[in-house]
Amino acid sequence: MKKSELPVWDLSRFYLSPSDPQIEKDMKRLAKGYQAFQKKYKNTVSTLSSSEIENALTELQKLNVKQYRRSLCLPGFFQ
Repeated sequence: MKKSELPVWDLSRFYLSPSDPQIEKDMKRLAKGYQAFQKKYKNTVSTLSSSEIENALTELQKLNVKQYRRSLCLPGFFQ
């Protein structure tokens, strides 16, 4: 696929530019979120009820959505 065929994303709603300091702050906050998730659920899956597993998956999904949004903030994804 040629570069001209790639989609162009307008991420100005999230960040001012690919070098916006907020990106680094958000990445650190996200890393802390993943660490907290791991600490909370590590070695406990077999003891969780179905509703607790559902809550854990919902929590993980929220972290993954945040991670995906931040991964779009690479040079070339800003208009």
